[in-house]
Amino acid sequence: MDLIRKIDGNHWECSRTDWDQILHLAETAGYVRLGTVQYDFDTGEPDDNWDSNDYTSQSGQLVIQEDAETLARSLDRLIIRDSVTKEERKAVLDFAQWLTISDEEKGEKYYPGFEIW
Repeated sequence: MDLIRKIDGNHWECSRTDWDQILHLAETAGYVRLGTVQYDFDTGEPDDNWDSNDYTSQSGQLVIQEDAETLARSLDRLIIRDSVTKEERKAVLDFAQWLTISDEEKGEKYYPGFEIW
């Protein structure tokens, strides 16, 4: 899996198994998927035939900012509860750090959307 942050093009890579595990762990902490969006490559318009439940086909689908934030916050709760193995914790932390952009001056966090390739 190659995930690409929309704001700056920063990549994060993992196996399909790791990605499935991250999504599953987030769901155990309350994450509810908002759905992905796919745009027609020719027109730039949303593809009405796209399966918005698809988070795994690596088709360039977009996870919007609100969904990315909900995902990150669910993973934060999971880490705080300390209900994961050492290996799961590492994968979750790596992903959450990539997903989150911090503005230290303002004391704010930003969760840009990302594409799944």
